[in-house]
Amino acid sequence: MENYGSTFRELRQNKGYTLKEVAAGIMSVTALSNFENGISDIKSTNLFKLLFRIQVSTSEFLYTHDQFGNVDLNRIIQNIESARNSNEDAALTLRNLGTTYQTLYLRTQEKHFQYVAILCEYMADPECLSSGSKRVLQHYLLNVKRFDEFEFYLMQYLSEFFTTTELAALYTRMDKDITNLSPFTKTNRHHIYINRCFHLIRRSEVKLARLTLDAYKRIEPIPKIESIEKFILARFLDGLIQIAEGKSEGESLCRESLHAFSILDGFEDALAKLDSWIAFAKDLNMEGATV
Repeated sequence: MENYGSTFRELRQNKGYTLKEVAAGIMSVTALSNFENGISDIKSTNLFKLLFRIQVSTSEFLYTHDQFGNVDLNRIIQNIESARNSNEDAALTLRNLGTTYQTLYLRTQEKHFQYVAILCEYMADPECLSSGSKRVLQHYLLNVKRFDEFEFYLMQYLSEFFTTTELAALYTRMDKDITNLSPFTKTNRHHIYINRCFHLIRRSEVKLARLTLDAYKRIEPIPKIESIEKFILARFLDGLIQIAEGKSEGESLCRESLHAFSILDGFEDALAKLDSWIAFAKDLNMEGATV
């Protein structure tokens, strides 16, 4: 049977029944507690008896489970991105969304809702995130068994939470798990590696940036026509890293990449931002950078 325990617990508590009251004559209190906490399953016939006792119809139960018991991570990511790009007050929209997911977490004890609530809080105002909330996300990402689309999404925004040593270990795991992602996933492998490189350069983690770019080149050794912009951006990043490494040829590579972008449509606004990255790489204090 699908894990319906947390949904049943929510309804039981909302109705004001205790474990002992509901379990009497149907099963032991321990068995019911284990069911609610996802430790063990129960027979369908017993579930129907439990629902009858708390005066909840099967249709109401299934509706509640569909709303709160299943975690649609793709939909969650879409909700977050919609909030970030809101035409209204994005910070307020993110806070409201975080409150919604925190409520879902309290109702269901589904940890993914808690992680999303904390992420929304961080996106709304990074300076106001508590150290306790930060530790919750750190612990999850450092100990998760496998990186999937949701974990890759979190790392796009939370890499600042980790030390250089922790990042190196996380990126090694991510490079392995990214090859096992479903071909139907919406996760963009190009964006993952390119955004990671920019982030590491900003942190002066030049060695890790080089390793990341090399890993990206291994998964995309030959540029495809539909991803030519990503190929040019990878060459630009290569130039940035060379500048940070003290290699004079790096700036020429960056300038060639900017010229290539100037020929393409839709990159006018990005050119100035990319040019500022060249200045940033030049100003990097190489003694403090990880090279």
